Amino acid sequence: MKSLAVIYLTALAAALTGCRPAPKVDEQAVLETVRANVAAMQREDLAGVMSTVHSESPAAQTTGEQISELFEQTSLRYSLSDLKIVEANASEARVRFTQTTKSADAASDVNANTITGEHLLRSENGQWKIFSTQLAEIKQLDP
Repeated sequence: MKSLAVIYLTALAAALTGCRPAPKVDEQAVLETVRANVAAMQREDLAGVMSTVHSESPAAQTTGEQISELFEQTSLRYSLSDLKIVEANASEARVRFTQTTKSADAASDVNANTITGEHLLRSENGQWKIFSTQLAEIKQLDP
């Protein structure tokens, strides 16, 4: 009888520890990374942009190169809307977003557009960083 009680208590302990709720994700910190990325783009701050990109992202190096070139060629204005966390756990979060990009120079030939997509963020040294971005739609806006 004693061994049956030990088996029962062991099974109960295993079940209870396996059913713990997932650790709470700091949703504001996740969203703040996306906002900080766009704010750095607005300031044309390459170091600021790269501070929001995960160091192990397969696109980290090319992202830095492309953004540096973009800053040299034109000045853009960005706005974010419809930020929504669609999935999150302790190590990853997916954020759906809409971003509108317009030229800061009225004489520029850059077309304004609205992009909808999803950022995959991963935790790195306790900070949320953008690991990858998947675009769902790009709409050109009328001038």
